[in-house]
Amino acid sequence: MSPARNSSSRRVRVWLALSSLLLIALAWLYFTDAAGISGMRSEQMDWDGDGTVTGGEIAQAFYAVSVRKNEDGPRTCKTYYWRRGGETIRVECKTTFAGDPE
Repeated sequence: MSPARNSSSRRVRVWLALSSLLLIALAWLYFTDAAGISGMRSEQMDWDGDGTVTGGEIAQAFYAVSVRKNEDGPRTCKTYYWRRGGETIRVECKTTFAGDPE
C-alpha cells in the first residue's frame, strides 16, 4: 500500500468518525427535547430572568433545559423546564386563528 493511499484512507476514517459523532450528538439533543434545538432565538435563553443572556445560559439550552410542546386546538404552548428536577422555568403560549400567518 502506498503512503499516499494510507493517509487518504486515514482522513476518510477520521471524517466518518467525526460525522458519526455529530449525528449521535444531534440525535441525543432531539431525544432529550433540548431547548437549544427547539427553534428559539438566543435572546430568549435568559433562564435566570436577570435580563441578560450569557454564554453559560446558551450552553444550558443544549444540556440542561428541555422543552415540552402541547397543542390544544389553535393554542400551542411550550413549557421550558430544567432536565434535572423538572422545575418549570417558563411557559410560552401562542394562539393562531385560521388564515393567520405563522
